[in-house]
Formats: sequence, structure tokens, C-alpha cells
Amino acid sequence: MYEEHEMLKRAATQVMTNLIMSPDVVKIYEGNNDRTKLLVLLCTEEDEETSKAAAGALAVLTSTSKKACQKIFQPESWLDILHQLLANPSTDIQHRGVVIVCNMMHSSKEAAEKLIATDIMEILLALSTLQEDDKVKVREFATEALKAAEEWKLIKKPDEEDE
Repeated sequence: MYEEHEMLKRAATQVMTNLIMSPDVVKIYEGNNDRTKLLVLLCTEEDEETSKAAAGALAVLTSTSKKACQKIFQPESWLDILHQLLANPSTDIQHRGVVIVCNMMHSSKEAAEKLIATDIMEILLALSTLQEDDKVKVREFATEALKAAEEWKLIKKPDEEDE
């Protein structure tokens, strides 16, 4: 994954996407290292297949690891990277991005607060209203992420704001 050669980097990232399903590999990513940070950074690769594989690995990793959800904040550019994922023209990458954000929202109140303190909430609101047939999963996960913010009492439903 550290290689400069595009095809080697892509293949290694795709392999890691499969390996990340192993609890032993998750423990390695939770360790004191920059592996999760590298996956986050690989989400911005120009090669769409590498970006898709990295986002897929992060989606799986964040679904099982609260530590990994916290590690997403390590790169200084974490917000820009999440923006790139959520606004990606590729529905596959956008879907992976919204799954990552949803997992982060569910992982801890602290992570949810960091996300809500940015414009991510507005992006999730926009994604939750998408009507295109190929965006059903994106819409569902965006809605689920907003529900997590409600459960943490970070946002209120419009009908609760008057109370």
C-alpha cells in the first residue's frame, strides 16, 4: 500500500479490504501505528479503484472498531477527506463514505460531536433527501447517521425544536 506504483498500491489496498474482516487484522489497525491514517489518506487517491478499496476497508473497520473511528480524525485533512467521500460522483465511493460517517456517529458521543461541529450535518441532511434510485443506500445511511446524532442529543427533530 506504500508503493508508488499505482497497480501495486491498488492491489494491496484491495487485499487489505478483504483482510480487514479478520479480528486479528482489526487489532493491528487499532494498535499504536498509522495504518488507519494511511487508509484515510488513500481514500483521496486519483485512482478510483484504490480510493474505493480504501473507503471500503474503512467502512468495514469502523463498523467493528470504535478506536478506528477515533483514528479517522488523525490526518489534519480528515474533514476534507470526508467531504470528498460524501460528495464523490461515484455512488460506490459516496456510499462507503456515508457508511464511515454513520459508523463514526454511532461509535461515541465525542466522535459525533466532532462531526456535528462541522458542516457534515448539512451534508447528511442533503444526502438524506436524495431521490435517485441508485442512491437508496446513501440516503438510508445518511438518515441513520442523523438518527445517531439525535440519540446522542446533539440535534433535535424539527418538531422537537419548539419544546
